[in-house]
Amino acid sequence: MSNIHKPEYQALVKRWNTYLQKMEIRFHELLEQSKEAVFDNLRESDYDLNPSTRLCQTMRVQLLDVIQKVDEMFDTKVRPQMQLYVESHEHLDQTLKASKLQERLHHRLERFAVELEGELSIEFYNHAIKFQDDDFNCSQCGGLLKIKKDVFRAQYITCKYCQATNTFTPKDKVMNIGWTVVDNIAKYKSLKEWDTKQAAEAYFHSLRDNRVEEERAMNDCEQATRSYWTTYLQERVQLMSEYKETYEVDLEAKMKSF
Repeated sequence: MSNIHKPEYQALVKRWNTYLQKMEIRFHELLEQSKEAVFDNLRESDYDLNPSTRLCQTMRVQLLDVIQKVDEMFDTKVRPQMQLYVESHEHLDQTLKASKLQERLHHRLERFAVELEGELSIEFYNHAIKFQDDDFNCSQCGGLLKIKKDVFRAQYITCKYCQATNTFTPKDKVMNIGWTVVDNIAKYKSLKEWDTKQAAEAYFHSLRDNRVEEERAMNDCEQATRSYWTTYLQERVQLMSEYKETYEVDLEAKMKSF
């Protein structure tokens, strides 16, 4: 006879539920602490993006460790105790609790990374882009030259007064915009479409042996994915007009898996 209803076993289940709740609360507390630490680092370093980026990576590893501890706790502590009272198949529901929590936390961490990197990149962009307003004068005649504000690399500019060719090299912070910053901001501004894509993919993967529904769900996945990449690429063009030239090619490349 199963001991699943014995007070001793139910006490174990209660402690396990409490542990899972505490881990979820602790995880979300760490998210907020991580965000605060990263932004403090950016401001204290006078907007040096590299240390903040490394800190983001370190925080991610630490948060992944927290998620992993859920499995470790069940395997090393909880499972052995439960098996004193019930067979393995009888505590399967307790194993599933850990899996579902880990799935939620992984998804939250993935979305949090997009949020954090996006918000961090927006703050850095707003700081760095101001340097594009600095005057740039012709090296030949001293005339004021107009630069493209959304080009974050060296520009060759012909002076309209004396026709001399000048090389404008942005400050390092401005040049950093053209690397991951634009990408992070575009992803952040596409979060609504990203959520829809994630939900469509999750639903598709949840289906079993229903070809008609699977086909419909796959079509929904394709539409949601195209919507996400369309929004992302459009946002990227808004930040760097050069990307407009490769927009169609980039979109088809992103949709290649379909």
